[in-house]
Amino acid sequence: MQFKRLPYYVLKAAREPGLALRLLALQLILLKPLARLTYALFGHRFLGRIAALAVDATGTRQGVPNVLCSSRLLFDKDIVQLRRLATQFNWLVVDSGYLSLPQEQWLPPELCIQRSYVAHRQPRHLAAWDKSAEFVEVFLERVQTRHRLSAVIGSNFDYWQEEGLRLACRRLGIPFLVVCQEHLTIPYYGPINIEEIRSLGFSVPDTAIAVFGQSTKDYIAKAGVCADERIVVTGAPRFDAWFNAKQPAPVECDTLTLLSYADPSYLAPGNFIEALHAFCDAAAACPDPGLRFVVKCKSPDDRDTIRAMVERKISANVTFQSDIPLPELLSRSRLVAGFNSLAQIEALLSPALLVCPQWGDADRPEAEMQINPNDPRCQSHFVFPRSATEFDELLRKACQRDFTPPGISEGRMELFQLYFHVPTGTSASEAIQDFVHHFIGQGESA
Repeated sequence: MQFKRLPYYVLKAAREPGLALRLLALQLILLKPLARLTYALFGHRFLGRIAALAVDATGTRQGVPNVLCSSRLLFDKDIVQLRRLATQFNWLVVDSGYLSLPQEQWLPPELCIQRSYVAHRQPRHLAAWDKSAEFVEVFLERVQTRHRLSAVIGSNFDYWQEEGLRLACRRLGIPFLVVCQEHLTIPYYGPINIEEIRSLGFSVPDTAIAVFGQSTKDYIAKAGVCADERIVVTGAPRFDAWFNAKQPAPVECDTLTLLSYADPSYLAPGNFIEALHAFCDAAAACPDPGLRFVVKCKSPDDRDTIRAMVERKISANVTFQSDIPLPELLSRSRLVAGFNSLAQIEALLSPALLVCPQWGDADRPEAEMQINPNDPRCQSHFVFPRSATEFDELLRKACQRDFTPPGISEGRMELFQLYFHVPTGTSASEAIQDFVHHFIGQGESA
């Protein structure tokens, strides 16, 4: 089962006593005081046996090879499509939280930081990492009693949470692969990533990595993470929801959408606050009661943070959502506003008017922006308001009953493909499937 779907399983457990027992056992991992006590009494290997209860094997078929995915927030979207389209494998899932939370009982804090944990892999830490490897070994061995694994997939190559998973796979002879859930689209970060990885001496030469576009492959290869031939551009399975789905019935564009860029990592937190207030003001003044205003948040925590930014009363037509699938939201949006977000690129697949704010701390050098306001290709498909007033005018225009969104065009698709690879004649999910086959060999049985 998945960490984020725990409430769903709590309700379901009332009808399935066996599942209720599993949920009860998993509290020994989920609740930190219980995890601390369980570790003190029974040790790390016992926690590995408990973690195996969290594996979601929904839809597995006999005679089909099994791949276990360590899921995270973004990677979840890709796994949904892999299960739908890449049918030559069973895609088992364990939320990474069930593997990372127990390790916090014995890993020191300096080893629980993404990427930079590598700088602290000193001799004094070998025992802690060995314990992580043993914990995951027990977990994998328990999983294999029911589902023989052909491979294990992580969602990034430099997450500390998956270092123990990589070590355990090496010991057990299970191929450890990566489907990199993050994709480099802002030029500024390429040299920074390369320099940091090189300075840390980080490399995973025995890992193969699937990436969603050439820009990510380029920086990973230049940083020396692994050999160039082990980095494969596949495209992102999450976009198969747009390209490889039954043609839906036309929907009314009844939504205005603001994509969250509240986090400072998007480089414009001040602008986001102004844009958020303008968005809520436009909602309150909207003359059409049939329109809804959606702030698309990155996570429940991001949603709570953003709601706290709006100090005054929020009108009833504004909602803050983190779980709604982007294709569902964007396909019925008449306006989408965002900054330095991958969802902003995905919006190119929608009919909406695309807005990229350009005032305050969002007025940045070209290399620090995903959508370049000086590029004619971007100018053809995005509007760049230079002030909160201009942004407000665009919102109010989109609220009018006679407003018609620009619609989907071939030019939008061409711009989308400057950022993300789109396979020809196949889906990205099937490209991932081929990637897995290539690096584990064919002919394995479940």
